[in-house]
Amino acid sequence: MAVAFAVIAFLGLFYSLTFGSNYLTNNSDNFLAWQPWLILAAYALYLLSGTIAGALSKERFVISGVLAGLVSAISAVSLFGVGGGMVGVVLTVVWGVVLGGLGGWLSALLKRRAANAL
Repeated sequence: MAVAFAVIAFLGLFYSLTFGSNYLTNNSDNFLAWQPWLILAAYALYLLSGTIAGALSKERFVISGVLAGLVSAISAVSLFGVGGGMVGVVLTVVWGVVLGGLGGWLSALLKRRAANAL
C-alpha cells in the first residue's frame, strides 16, 4: 500500500514537472538552459517517492523505498521515455533504485529520531 501511494504521488508530480517544463521551455535554446534542473528535479522525485514509501511502511523502510524507486523509474521510462538508448534506461532505473532506497533510509532515520525525541 505504501509503495502504491508513493508511485501514484511520483506520477502526479512527474506529470506536473513535465507540464511545467513544457511551459518553461517553449524553444530549444530555453530547453537546453533548463535541462539540468529538470533532470535534477526528476531525481529528487525518486528520492521523495522512496521517502514517502518508507514513511508509510511499518517496517522494512529501505526495501519499501527501493521498491518505490524501482517502480517509479520503470513507470517514468515506460510513460515518458528516456534518451540514450538502453544505457539511458538502465541508468534511470539504477538511479531510481538508489535514490528510492536512500529515501527509505532517510524516513527510517527520521522515525527513529522522532521516537527518541518523545
